[in-house]
Amino acid sequence: MPRSTWFRSRGSSTNGTPSPASIQKPAGLTSPGEAAAKVAPVLNRITRNTVEHCGRIRYYGGGVHLDSRPFSMTMAPGNYIAHNLFNDLSRNGVFAFRNQGGNVIEYNHIHNAMQTTIDGGCIHFATMNTLNAPNHILNNWLYDAWGYIWKPGGEPERKLANGIFLDWDTSNTTVKDNWIYNSVGGPVKVIFGGNQNVIQAGNRSS
Repeated sequence: MPRSTWFRSRGSSTNGTPSPASIQKPAGLTSPGEAAAKVAPVLNRITRNTVEHCGRIRYYGGGVHLDSRPFSMTMAPGNYIAHNLFNDLSRNGVFAFRNQGGNVIEYNHIHNAMQTTIDGGCIHFATMNTLNAPNHILNNWLYDAWGYIWKPGGEPERKLANGIFLDWDTSNTTVKDNWIYNSVGGPVKVIFGGNQNVIQAGNRSS
């Protein structure tokens, strides 16, 4: 999916759930069954796209949303996401959920993320197991992860928004040579025990 432009998307631009460009898991499945393996996004190249003003209606949306796939696919190939511009996002720039592995996320410019939600990041992985195929998050330019929540009086408060967020046992992941600043939750956050073989090197933050 090269050289596309999305503006003012109601949800995500490229997605494992309904969106302008969609690959959808069967409805009602929290953890996808084997039928989902036929439509789970793999071996896609999402490159040189511009996505802006995303998630105005479905606020959980973002630039690219890779939804859950069956456990049998946890060691399967992933997707290549590179040289994209993602700006003005209600939530994540790139999100990969349960059993997602084998992804390469590199040379993306992601900013003004997490504008109406918390507990995410410019790049957010939550594989929910420690066996996923290796992921590589390299050479991305990530800044202004806001993490806004709104108090009853209407005043915003910033919390829990990260540059790169490895959540829920995400393992076998290399985070290298990224440039990250103004992320209220920290430049790189790794949480929820069991994380194995997470390599961080050469990242810069301010």
